[in-house]
Amino acid sequence: GYRKENDDVLKEVFDYAIKNSKSSTTLLDTAEIYGFGRSEELIGKFSKDFDQSKIQVATKFAALPIRTRASDVVKACEKSLQRLGRPIDLYQIHFPNAWSNAEYWDGLAMAYEKGLVKAVGVSNYGVDATRACHDALAKR
Repeated sequence: GYRKENDDVLKEVFDYAIKNSKSSTTLLDTAEIYGFGRSEELIGKFSKDFDQSKIQVATKFAALPIRTRASDVVKACEKSLQRLGRPIDLYQIHFPNAWSNAEYWDGLAMAYEKGLVKAVGVSNYGVDATRACHDALAKR
């Protein structure tokens, strides 16, 4: 879990994984909802000890019915940036929903246009929803 008393063990596992990676770049995938932001905090803290050019970070916005506006995506992205303490390489909507997909996609575009993230995308989307997102973003 993400309890503070586990930080030393989590750091040891993180360091081992990065040091023993056979690839030239390591993608660290997280989400604001994992550990209620604690996962982002730990990735930011632990990754500082490594060459940042060899680490890519992807994180995700949790689509919740209490957050339905594009500005909610931007605010959440800013909070993720604070927790990570490093650039976000890929910012995604975590899963499709029945209430605000178009608003969320606008929020992704706004985060990208503000320079908060290097790239945007979606996670756990089917083909049709991915195409709809792509089409909406292409029109901006």
